[in-house]
Amino acid sequence: MNHSSIKITPLSKTDYELWLILWQNYLTFYETSLPSGTTETTWRNLLDKGKLENDMPTKKAKHQILGFFYFDTTLQ
Repeated sequence: MNHSSIKITPLSKTDYELWLILWQNYLTFYETSLPSGTTETTWRNLLDKGKLENDMPTKKAKHQILGFFYFDTTLQ
């Protein structure tokens, strides 16, 4: 993959399916599972700009989310 094919953009509602793959892999890595309601709440919280300090930048390449980060102001 060349660097010109990677885009950093804010997370959007249309990213759900791509995010869900990343989320499921995250849960698998930590050998855990969560109820679907928790997954849905997590997704809504990630999109809620009132709960996050930034626009949830994501790194994307060829219809795949490579990673994302956020700053949770409720932990301060």
